[in-house]
Amino acid sequence: MEVLNLNSEDFVMIQNLLSQDVYTNLYQLTLLDENQEQLEWTGAFKGAQLCAVNLSIGRWRENHPARMSIPFGDPQGCQALGAEELQKGGTLYLQGHRESCDAFYEGLEHPQTRYFINQRLFFETQKPHPHSFLPLRPARIDEFEQVEIHAGLMQEEDIGVNPRDIDLGTHRQRIAQVIMEQRMLLSDLSEELIFELNLDYPRLSPFLGKYCFMIEIGTSSSRGVQIGNTFVPPEMRRSKLGYLGMRGCAHHLLKKTNVVTLLAKEENLPAVRTHLRAGYRKGAPFRQAEILSEAY
Repeated sequence: MEVLNLNSEDFVMIQNLLSQDVYTNLYQLTLLDENQEQLEWTGAFKGAQLCAVNLSIGRWRENHPARMSIPFGDPQGCQALGAEELQKGGTLYLQGHRESCDAFYEGLEHPQTRYFINQRLFFETQKPHPHSFLPLRPARIDEFEQVEIHAGLMQEEDIGVNPRDIDLGTHRQRIAQVIMEQRMLLSDLSEELIFELNLDYPRLSPFLGKYCFMIEIGTSSSRGVQIGNTFVPPEMRRSKLGYLGMRGCAHHLLKKTNVVTLLAKEENLPAVRTHLRAGYRKGAPFRQAEILSEAY
């Protein structure tokens, strides 16, 4: 097994490997399309054949951990890539195809993590029928204070950690940027919507005029869109809003792209049921892990 640093001359070879599972590797393929040469691509070869590839992002100094790594491919190759990453300083965040990530993590020599989560990829390629979804709109900056709080809760439900409790300033700055980039989408609750979708009016009428569903968009391109997180305010749950909101995501986003994907924690059974009921299909098992900086 030979491990080599890759560059733009190798992009076709990288794309061919990642295209073996486009939905799983949507993020890496999107960055590859953008031809960002400052990204770190490393490949493992069996003979002349590329069998595994790793993308590392945000290594600001030599011999320091990267901000994130995303491996994919042959497990033996991914383990070799993890060992190579360790020699470069390691990585602080790991996400991707589960078998690939676990082999990569073994190559990193099992550093201590803040969390180590089993996720499942879900995807949708079909628009829903009319009058069967929540319409979505971009969040406004004047909604920042409430959106910022809900964004923290949204991530806490996803990974068990609220970013507001770790670094409030950084979290607020990030959410403000997401809103300005129109990557936070909301659905407003109105009487018309309640009656159109045959929702429980007595249950939901106290919340008229408020938003009832929120999603954060991650990577977006003509290939596909990755939804970062989804959220229904706790006081409005058990009213079909999550299911209808997920259908709204497909309606809103599939106008300009081929597929909508998202990740859900496998033990979050209500979320899994919601995605399946909304028509999303199961994809590959994923791993998400945050590695402690002191582990290196």
